Amino acid sequence: MKSLSICFFAILFSASMQLTNICLAQTVKTDSTYFLTLKSKMQLNGYSQIRGQFLFDTTKATSFDLRRIRLNLQGNITPKILYRLQLDFAGSPKIVDGYFQYTYKPFLKITVGQYKIPFSLENITSSSLMYSINRSQVVEGLVARGKDPIGNQNGRDIGLQVSGQFLQNKRSVFEYAVELVNGNGINTLDNDRGKDVVGRLIVSPLKNLWFGGSFYKGRIIKDDHLNPERNRAGGELSYTAKFFAFSAEYIAGIDNTTHKEGYYGQLTLFPMKHKYEGLIKYDYYDSNIRTPKTSSLSYIIGFNWLPNSKVKLQLHYDYRVDTDKFDTVNDAIIAMVQISY
Repeated sequence: MKSLSICFFAILFSASMQLTNICLAQTVKTDSTYFLTLKSKMQLNGYSQIRGQFLFDTTKATSFDLRRIRLNLQGNITPKILYRLQLDFAGSPKIVDGYFQYTYKPFLKITVGQYKIPFSLENITSSSLMYSINRSQVVEGLVARGKDPIGNQNGRDIGLQVSGQFLQNKRSVFEYAVELVNGNGINTLDNDRGKDVVGRLIVSPLKNLWFGGSFYKGRIIKDDHLNPERNRAGGELSYTAKFFAFSAEYIAGIDNTTHKEGYYGQLTLFPMKHKYEGLIKYDYYDSNIRTPKTSSLSYIIGFNWLPNSKVKLQLHYDYRVDTDKFDTVNDAIIAMVQISY
């Protein structure tokens, strides 16, 4: 065990120093002698996000929080097999990603472990690459995040996925993913013999134009064993040009007998790409479409400044209208600093 520990910390040290093509050998005395080698590049990186929220609702606290503190370790075991381990130290430390992926060809990849479910464009977009500070209400409510009945699972689950893309003139024109998951979220065992099914299909008829949809079919295991449904379906569209990017999604879901839906449209302007970004977003969500006064609408305007490749500063104004709180001012000014390392 001592030899294995020495070997493990030696690998981490070499990764943090960004060394490549290192061969490390350590003898382990068992019935036979084995050698552990590291011949391919290992990457160790991460980012931190510090957020501040000024809420106009005087009944709620205004505060700063450590939104995310991520550390990511990834690399290749062989040219066709990669691994990833990502930890989040904000709040209670947890593993958010831990998986292996085998690539037979670009059109066939097999992934096993814990990672983001292939549902919703905004869900699969890394938090560090988002133009908006917060994800849309419908994504938070229906894609295994803060307001989903299974709790905040960071849009992830544990399972087995088959995915791939088809290329034309070195450009991906068709992408797919099908996955079997536990349905209980991150770092959690399944509690029944069935599996939830997730799928996503995306087509790109023109360069920088993407559209498609996703589905999720599952259930929530309760103490009463009624196994209520937890199903979702969604469509998405995105287009990126030199000076702007546009994305939109619609997602509908059923939790037991409660029907929910929401959608958003987001326009991002690049007056000076990789330096300044302007944001306009329309964000709507109804947590029970068959009941009055359950919807929420946000108009968001924001500005992002990227002084260099490692720092991003964001300042957004969120004008919100909740149908059950017409007498309450729910607006918010939100700022966030992101540091990559």
